[in-house]
Amino acid sequence: MNFSKLHLTLQLLIAILISLPRRIYRVFCHFPALFTYLNRPALYGIRFRGIARCFLWLGEIPFLLLDLAGLPEWYELVNLWLKPNSRSLTSQELIWAKSLFGEMLPYQRIRIDERARLGPKQYRFCYVSFCVINSWERMPPAILIHELVHVWQFSRYGSPYILRALLAQNTRAGYDYGGIRALQMAREHDLTLEAFNYEQQAAIVEDFFRFQKKGPLRWGRGEDPHDPDTYRYFISALTEIHF
Repeated sequence: MNFSKLHLTLQLLIAILISLPRRIYRVFCHFPALFTYLNRPALYGIRFRGIARCFLWLGEIPFLLLDLAGLPEWYELVNLWLKPNSRSLTSQELIWAKSLFGEMLPYQRIRIDERARLGPKQYRFCYVSFCVINSWERMPPAILIHELVHVWQFSRYGSPYILRALLAQNTRAGYDYGGIRALQMAREHDLTLEAFNYEQQAAIVEDFFRFQKKGPLRWGRGEDPHDPDTYRYFISALTEIHF
């Protein structure tokens, strides 16, 4: 009998109950937020025109309701028992993650499925479904950190992160946050990580991790981050407590 799986199963069932007040609060806050959506040209680092903001607000409601039903935990339970190849983070991966996220990730819930057949096998990409990271082979450390940012987004904002990340992928900028100069300009205007779309957020953290490991930046326009403090300014959001 796999006691570690039984233990995680119990944790997930308890998480459904523990998460309920926070998820109810998110739903409660979402309805009056319509006025904010309608009056802000940029939401989650993406500029929307007119009625598109209303459609975004409407589109997030099903995700919030699915959270209330505990869909993330039920999905993770199915993955836990029906995907025997999925694994938890290794000790080294855990060290990397904690160096950036501190204790803000549900590390015991995170599973990595390196044999995900739907999508990753055919097109060689990774994606995150709640606390499950799906790929078709072992990910390079920097890519793992990128995907862990999406786990962080789920932990912080709930399932609407899925819609926001998908929309971010289809913007002109996409993953490209503009390099260190764009970060410096954003910092001068007192902007935070939330000023960037959900894929840019992950790219910023990924590039900072690459810098720490003395590797080339993925989105840095060939420049070295001679101002690592600017990266740290944005990275600090990862360890802030958020209800």
